[in-house]
Amino acid sequence: MKRKILIVFLLIFMMFAPVISYAEEQLETAVLDVNSVSLETTIHTGSYDEYGKNWNWNKVSPISDFIDPNNIYTIAYTDDKNVYISHTDDSLNITDTITIEKPMELIGGVCCDKNGNFYIACGQSDKKGKGGIVTFAIYQYDFTGKQIGKCEYKTTGDEWDTKIPFDAGNCVMTFKEDILICSYAREMYNGHQSNDVFCVNTSDMTENTDYDSYCSHSFNQAVITTSNGKVIFADHGDAYARGFQINFKSDSVMNGHYSMGIVPFHFYGNIGDNFTNARLTGIGELDTGIALVGSSAKSMKETFKKEKQQMFLQIIDSETGESIINASSRTGTSGEDSYTDTGILWLTNSTDNTEVRASAMAVIDKDKLIVMWEKWDNNNFVNSYYSIISSDGKILKDSIPMQHARMNGAEELKYQDGFVYWTYSEGKNNTAQIYRLDVNKTSNNILLDASITLSSESVKYTGKAIKPSVTVTYNGKKLKKDTNYTVSFADNKNIGIAKVKITGKGKYSGTITKTFEIIPKSVTNFSAKLTKNKMKLSWKKVSQATGYEIRIRKYAKSSSLKKNLTGGYSYYTEKDAESGTIYYYISTDSDITYRTTTKTSLTYTQKGTEDRFVYCIRPYKTVDDVKIYGEWSDELYSWLLK
Repeated sequence: MKRKILIVFLLIFMMFAPVISYAEEQLETAVLDVNSVSLETTIHTGSYDEYGKNWNWNKVSPISDFIDPNNIYTIAYTDDKNVYISHTDDSLNITDTITIEKPMELIGGVCCDKNGNFYIACGQSDKKGKGGIVTFAIYQYDFTGKQIGKCEYKTTGDEWDTKIPFDAGNCVMTFKEDILICSYAREMYNGHQSNDVFCVNTSDMTENTDYDSYCSHSFNQAVITTSNGKVIFADHGDAYARGFQINFKSDSVMNGHYSMGIVPFHFYGNIGDNFTNARLTGIGELDTGIALVGSSAKSMKETFKKEKQQMFLQIIDSETGESIINASSRTGTSGEDSYTDTGILWLTNSTDNTEVRASAMAVIDKDKLIVMWEKWDNNNFVNSYYSIISSDGKILKDSIPMQHARMNGAEELKYQDGFVYWTYSEGKNNTAQIYRLDVNKTSNNILLDASITLSSESVKYTGKAIKPSVTVTYNGKKLKKDTNYTVSFADNKNIGIAKVKITGKGKYSGTITKTFEIIPKSVTNFSAKLTKNKMKLSWKKVSQATGYEIRIRKYAKSSSLKKNLTGGYSYYTEKDAESGTIYYYISTDSDITYRTTTKTSLTYTQKGTEDRFVYCIRPYKTVDDVKIYGEWSDELYSWLLK
């Protein structure tokens, strides 16, 4: 009897075993909103990797952002003349913009206090190098943008004074009650670079000297105020200190010009060697300690120069300065000394040619934090990811892809009510992308993170159903049609916008829809006949076309090539057979006109007996009040028809 029961159990297990064995874990992607907004100027938010260059230092974020007292996500940026402060709505649209005349040549950042007043950190370079000028200042404005105060720092030319503000680093600000604390990168009169700290009593805009911190060759800065009122600084240094420095002892503990803290994470190399192969992401207060987040080569030895940067987290006890999570350690040399860095939780560990670049972080409700980063392969952006880690070092969400969202690595993430916000701009067409990520949700529609391409995005009408091939790649892996995904088409026979629906299978779940155009066939038998100054154009009817657009470009005769022509222009030359004189025929964008017709012929009067005209034509079909155009025909030249 027992044997029969065992056999039955085995048979049942075998029946379900294939399901258990081959069941695939579902992948996840971020729940992300993104909206493209128009700015007053063109901004590029590259940080350490400005315009694709792999710098060893950060730069001032060209877009500041913050949550204002009305819980509104707000961005601020500048051009040559003004500072712009823009509020957004729940749909991530800009609702209004305050324009403030630029107070000084250089802008370090913009922030907002609990009363709705704005503060602009600004400055100028001492180009003569003699001192006696204001090189750094904080300007105060009310909620309408009216200036209500300022506090300036006038240099004496002392070797430790600021000669060039915002040089080879960032500018960050925090509030401790009514004190505004700013840590910024600068070049000193002695020629060396470091951070400097400038504090202001916002009630009367006088300088406050309660807080200071120093890091030699500080290539990036961070500062926070903790819940118990302590101000904590962090710096990315290459000399004193050579590593990520955290200063817990900022309350008037000074050593000459130095107020230095602990270095929980060191860099290999000689003191003052600019190359550190690391980037500081930021610091934040957790209920267990202070989180230090950055990216770095993993080793502390000579091989670090060739290693790819990986994201890491340390949580430091603010009283003892010790790491409090049980994680990896690294031993090696930094400068002339040996060190062992402990409690390092590596969030990435790529073994291929990919590496971390821009990154950002935010604390979530004191018991966890979110870390974001971009993944690059050489100089090609791959995707962005985030992880959520608890305050005791447990990874709650691991490397969730983020639909190719881009990071502003010079500005902190802003967290509010379960969402983090940030803004990125690639420096094109006066636009920026505002992002909002739901930290409590993920989606199984991982096709949002796949790279999906069609063999063609514009196909000529054939009268039959058109099905361009589809290629789907996820995390560098080319997926297989009908195994990992299926494809279906809609509206893919007639001229118009056709749809391709890609549906994932197995762990590649989700759906995404792409589109391609079916355009009219090209015009055939396009010909022209000139009678005196009238050009009659004719062509053969195109199937399904609503009408035709004719482009006419006029070339005006000139004895010389005109200079300073505005707009796009072209010209050609002709030599008079009898006199040998060379004439120029010039055309600008303003010399182009268009005619439309629903017929198969058009007569055009050529004005100007010595001018030249070039004609071409394309068909179009109107679909849902939108014109779908075919390709332009070959050109006809009027002077060849005489």
